[in-house]
Amino acid sequence: MPADPLSTTFAALADPTRRAIWRDLASGETSVTDLFFFLFFFLFLMFGFMFFHIFFVSFCVFFVFVFCIFLFCFCKFLFFIFVVVFS
Repeated sequence: MPADPLSTTFAALADPTRRAIWRDLASGETSVTDLFFFLFFFLFLMFGFMFFHIFFVSFCVFFVFVFCIFLFCFCKFLFFIFVVVFS
């Protein structure tokens, strides 16, 4: 059942961010930057965490790749030592 317009309006006015915007508007002159600070901050956090996740995964893949190369070189070194000592 769709909500009636009055309930939708009161639900929108109950939102804390919108209440903060109305409070700032009622207090006097406010710049656009001040009004949309919460929106910018939310978008920054949302995209910041998304990019952090991408960088973290790529760092893990790079770390595993470097570790495998190190392990391969170490095994090659041990094999060389084994061949030289026991030949």
